[in-house]
This record gives sequence, structure tokens and C-alpha cells, in this order.
Amino acid sequence: MKSSRTGIAAVIAALVAIATLVPAQGAQAVTYKAASAVRAVKSVDAWTSDAPRTPKIKLSWTKPAYTYGAATIGYAIQAKTKYGDWKTIVSNTKSTATVATVSSGLAVGVNNYFRVRAITKRYAKTMWGAYSTEVIRKPTAKPTNPILLGDSSIAPGTSGTYVAVWLPQNYSQRGGLNVTYTASASLEGNQVANCSVTRLYSNETPVNSCDLTGLSSQSVYQISLKVSNYRGVGSNTDVALPADSLFSLQWYLGASNGISATRAWTASKGSTSLVVAVLDSGITRHTDLDGQTVAGYDFVGNRVSVPEGTDGWFPSGDGDGWDSNPTDPGNPYDDPNNPDDDAEWHGTHVAGIIAAKQDTSGVIGVAPKVKIQPVRVVGPKGGTTCDLAYAIRWAAGVDYEPIPGCESFSGVPVNKTPARVINISLEASGNCPAVVQSAINAAQAKGSILVTAAGNSGVSNASVSPTNCLGPISVGATGFSGDKTSYTNFDVDISAPGGTYENPNGAPNLSQFGSFNGTILSTWNTGTSAQAAGTYLGISGTSMAAPVVAGIVALMLSVRPNANYDQVTDALISSARPFESGTLCATSGNCGTGIANAAEALRYLIFDIG
Repeated sequence: MKSSRTGIAAVIAALVAIATLVPAQGAQAVTYKAASAVRAVKSVDAWTSDAPRTPKIKLSWTKPAYTYGAATIGYAIQAKTKYGDWKTIVSNTKSTATVATVSSGLAVGVNNYFRVRAITKRYAKTMWGAYSTEVIRKPTAKPTNPILLGDSSIAPGTSGTYVAVWLPQNYSQRGGLNVTYTASASLEGNQVANCSVTRLYSNETPVNSCDLTGLSSQSVYQISLKVSNYRGVGSNTDVALPADSLFSLQWYLGASNGISATRAWTASKGSTSLVVAVLDSGITRHTDLDGQTVAGYDFVGNRVSVPEGTDGWFPSGDGDGWDSNPTDPGNPYDDPNNPDDDAEWHGTHVAGIIAAKQDTSGVIGVAPKVKIQPVRVVGPKGGTTCDLAYAIRWAAGVDYEPIPGCESFSGVPVNKTPARVINISLEASGNCPAVVQSAINAAQAKGSILVTAAGNSGVSNASVSPTNCLGPISVGATGFSGDKTSYTNFDVDISAPGGTYENPNGAPNLSQFGSFNGTILSTWNTGTSAQAAGTYLGISGTSMAAPVVAGIVALMLSVRPNANYDQVTDALISSARPFESGTLCATSGNCGTGIANAAEALRYLIFDIG
């Protein structure tokens, strides 16, 4: 009996196992099916005052009619503009709620299209249902701060009407609504005039100015601009006169035969991330340049072994060759009995024109917030073509490699802060050297824009290098009167204030910083052979005109960092102030398109590329 019971138990166990397996093997597969479309989607503008510049849209909908036994675990939301592609702005709400507020991926002031679909899950299977029909809504917001191109001074002899000018805003900048621009003029904190103009949302005709009347040409006003819609107000104020103590002597920054920097500064004083390389004699310590520089390099070789009088005898002046110290050593070969042989702190002067800092003393640069990269390419007796070519490549961030026909050096570091703008206020007679043209090509391929001084020989720009190379913006010089100077080379792309050694009527008195009026005041050094104390000096030349333009280009790239060479040069040259009828430049037509205008260049660039 014992063995019989064991056999029966084994049979029963086998039958149980079979009974367990058979139903599973014979069952039908589970059906997984995505939900039907979400229904009745609605959208409303959900703007809130706590985030006035953030567009928000509230979407609501009815859940799908069929989920086919699956559980709803959330909803996905997509959006697009009329001609754009669908983009997922909410991948999963992770909620069964049929309402959501979205604030990312929206375009202000134009129709935004939305669609929603359910996300369901059955067992381990996640499914995305069919999209709903599209709904349309136009998000609104508070307007962004306008870019005011103001200049608080009124030219003597005018009617006392000041035209407040700003950059027209697009749909998005206006918050997608009708806006009213209101400009006002204040004197010592009291408003004395205002004007306003309304721009309809549906009207894209530029509206960018109104007239402030009843003002005096003897006063300096603070101009402010507000743009308002029913979501809020954006504003900007033109504080035209910086606190730098010598600003009143910097006539070339004003609107009268200057570059209208005071207007451009309401849009930008430059970006601290933008670098301008100054390929020159090096730089000296100066309070107006402290904190304004990034690491540079010295490309002047120590060629003292070559006899004086031999072609290429250009001693470094600092007793060594290429190194990471771009300090201007002055002129150790100075003849104390010859004032004309004193050290010329050329690179320091050029650097100050571009980026002397804004504070309460001294001067201010055209682009006071950008950084200067001092790159030394000439010693007290001059420099070589090869050193210049190497320096151009390095400043632009081109990897170092030996240039055929030139000395090669080891240990040249990578330029960690490549320059978007390269200023070269140097000249040499003759055609553009091939090694320099090659370096310029390489620098431009890296995105650098080069600005060159035309030279001071009164001849055609075509006979002077490197300004006659292909690519750089060649700059001639105008004086205090707004006409070409007697020294400037001609056949240039554009002109800019370079100063004159005359005493034109009304020119600022620079006698304490030099013996002439109408010059370009900038940073200098008191040393006659070696570096001493920082000071200021007014001098003239196309060497001064070029950095004025380099500063303008720096402002342009600060406002539109992605602008390319063609866009910048087209805006700069096309926006130049035409020469007045009867001037030598207007008659000859060889001074370029006009005098560089910082404010108009910014306006033109922004209009051109948006």
C-alpha cells in the first residue's frame, strides 16, 4: 500500500502541473492600444504680473474618450509657430489633470499653435495617444527695455528741438501689443519737455523718434524713454556725459564732427567678454587701463646683434626676444639732447582710445567695457614683417606654426582669449607682404575683424601696408572741423577723428596735455626713455583714427556677438556720416563713405540682422 500511495501522489502532482500550464499556453495575447485623441482643447493668455516679461498660456482639455483599459499617467504638449516645426514643450505632465500652464518654448506677439495627447500605461507598456486638433493663441508680455539712441546736447544755433531716437521694436520686444513710446528731457532732475508716439501692433512701419521742443542749446539734458503696453513699462535713460574728469576734452566722442559715442552708449558700452587686440609698441601701467586688459604677448625679437643701419635692425628695447610680457620698454636709446628721440608711448595711447575705463577721472574709451589685449610688434626703432604676421595669427587664436621665410620660435602659448577685433596702427611703404596677407586671411577665417591706420604721408592708401592688404578696414583721419587732415593718406574705406595740430576756433583747450588743440586726448606716460608715471596727452594721426573705429566695431560686436565680417563692415561703412558739402573730402571723394558714426552703426547693424 505504501508504494501505491506514492504512485498516486506523483500522478496527482503531474496533473496539477499540467492543469497549471495548459491555460497559459492556450490564452489569447493582451491587446495594447493607445488612447484616442484628447478633445476640446482650449487656450487662454495666462500672463501674470509677478513675471511680466514671461509669456504664459493656459491650456485645458477633455480627456480621451477611449483609453482601452490603460491608465492615464499624464499628457504631452507640443507647440509651434505658423511656419515652424512642432516642438515638445512638455514631455509629460505626470498628472491626470486636464489643465496645464506653459511658459517655455513660446514666441511672443505671433500666433502659437498647440496640441495635446494623452500618455497611458497598461501593465509595463507606455503608449502615446493621438494628438488633439490644434488651437491657436498669441502670448503677450510686458515690453522689453527699448534701446535709446540719445544725445543730450543740442548743437548751437539750432531751433531748440531735440529729436529723441530709438531702435524700433519688433512684435516680441513690444510684448505683442500696441505700445506707446514716451520720451522726456530733464534738467537737474526736473522734466522740461516730453513727446510720445503710439505704434499699433499690426503696423510694422518703423516708429522710432519724436521731437522734444523748447530746449536750450546752452544746457545738457538727460533724455529718457519709456515704452508701455497694458502689461507694463520698459524704460531706458540716456546719461550722455560720463563722470570722467577729462571727458569734456574728448571732442571726438561727441556728435559734432565726432562719432556720436554718447548716443551709442545708451545701447552698449561694450561687453567684458569681447577682446580687442592692439598690435603696437606694447602698453604701460596706467590707472585708466588697470583692469582693462587680458594677457598679451611680445613678438619683438632681440636683434641687437645685427649692425645698426642694416636692413631689419630693430632691437627689442627690452633686452630679450619673444615672451609673455608686452610692456612697452620706452626708448633706452634715447638721446637726452634730442626731444624728438624721446620714448613714444604709442600703444598706450591707442589702447586708451579704445577702452580707457569709465570712472570719475581721466578719459573714457570708445568701448570702455571691452578688454584690451596688448600685443607688442614694434620696438623703439621699428619692427619686422614676420613679427607682425606671427602676431596677427596669435591675436586671432590661430595655432602657432613656423612661417616659411621667417624665424621660428618655441614655447609660444595658446591665446586663451582670442580677439574679435585687431587694431594695427602701423605703416610701411610698399605692397602688402605675402606673409602678412596670409596671416590676415587666417585671422579672418577665425572670425577676427582687422582695422588699420591708413598712414600719415598724404599719399594713396594703396601704397602703404598693412592697410593696403585685402580684408582690413582702412581708416583715414579727419580733424576737429570734420574734414580730412593734411597728413592723412587717402583712398580709404572710412574716416574717423584723428585730430589736427592746428588751433581751430572752438576746439577744446588741451594745452596742459600738449601744445596743440583739436588733437585726440588719451593715456600716456611721462617717461622720456624708460616708463615712469601715467599721464594724458593729445596727439594726432591716423594711428588715432583707427582705434576710434576699432572701438566702434567692438561696440557693434558687443550688441550682436554673432555678426560676421560682411555684416559689420557693411553696417559701419553704410552708416557713416556723409561729409558736408564743400569740404575737401566731399570734393575729392577719396576719404571713404564718411565719418564713422557709432550710434548709426549700431542702428544699421541691428536693423540688418535683427
